[in-house]
Amino acid sequence: MSVFVLVFGISFCMAQNIRDAAEEQRRREAQQRQVADEFRRRDTQESQQRTPITLQTQPQQTVQQPQPQPQQFQQAVVEQQQDDQPFSTQATPAGIILRGGTLAYKLDWLQRSVESHNTYIVEVGANESIAPRILEYKGAINVTIILRGVGGNRIVRLSSHGRMFTVNANVTLILDNNITLMGHNDNTGSMVYVDRGVFKMNNGSTITGNIRTDRNSGGGGVYVNNGTFEMTGGTITGNIANSGGGVYMSNNTTFTMTGGTLSGNRSSEGGGVYVRGTFTMRSGSIIGNSAAQNGGGVFILWGGTFAKTGGTITGYNSDQVNGNAVRDGDGTIARSGHAVWYAHWQTPRRKETTAGPNMNLNNGAPDNWDQ
Repeated sequence: MSVFVLVFGISFCMAQNIRDAAEEQRRREAQQRQVADEFRRRDTQESQQRTPITLQTQPQQTVQQPQPQPQQFQQAVVEQQQDDQPFSTQATPAGIILRGGTLAYKLDWLQRSVESHNTYIVEVGANESIAPRILEYKGAINVTIILRGVGGNRIVRLSSHGRMFTVNANVTLILDNNITLMGHNDNTGSMVYVDRGVFKMNNGSTITGNIRTDRNSGGGGVYVNNGTFEMTGGTITGNIANSGGGVYMSNNTTFTMTGGTLSGNRSSEGGGVYVRGTFTMRSGSIIGNSAAQNGGGVFILWGGTFAKTGGTITGYNSDQVNGNAVRDGDGTIARSGHAVWYAHWQTPRRKETTAGPNMNLNNGAPDNWDQ
């Protein structure tokens, strides 16, 4: 009897535990359904609340938008023509500053509006491409145009073949700080062609990337023809021409270098400078240029004048890393003027080693030339 009672008690407890577990399961399921219902209710409320907001804001946009629309359309047309801000001028003691608009627009404005004896400071606020331009203002004299980058260095690319700037008589073109003129492969003209005018380069300016492949080409960077070039700073680098990879000077021209750098230019003669006029070097550097025949740094044609009283012209025999060099496809060529070559028809002179700031060179005197 006691055994029966014990078994019955155990069975009863087990059954009770099963019922309790089932009840607990039903309670948990009910709680989960309540939570799910609450989430669905909140989602429904939020979606109902969001819909009116969308419907309310949409009519406001459609009502407000048409009023300023004509003004925005006019501004968009101006922006396409004049860049990101309207064109304006400001008279200052240094000159008349041209702000806003594209460089092409400003150059057009100058063509119409230039007055004699004035200086115009052209601000370039973005990288741009322009077609070749002739700086000539008929009826005006003593006009100075200064190109200056604002907001950082600005690159002006040549968009077609030819000379980016031709500087005619009565005009001075100055490349100032933060401005880079960039050419392209297979071009047919120099980046700056000085024709009876004046061209100046200041610190922060660069002429680069002009590869001339036209036959008998001269001046990958600058060609001076019956004019004046003054280089107080800046860099002429990475240009190629048949003569004067960096600078070519014709007869009756002057090039005065008191600063800046000519580097990495190439040609057949005169990798850095080809001289037929008068080249005076008081400071600056001519380094790392190359020629295939004569004058890795400087080539002076008989009749030209060269006088160095300062600055540095490197030579391969002193510096095989940064020295100007004469080299062809087979390597360097000795006795051809790595630094300087003076092509006198009777007594040519050459400089193969580096001529530093304290070494003077003059093609009319034998001092400091190699024998």
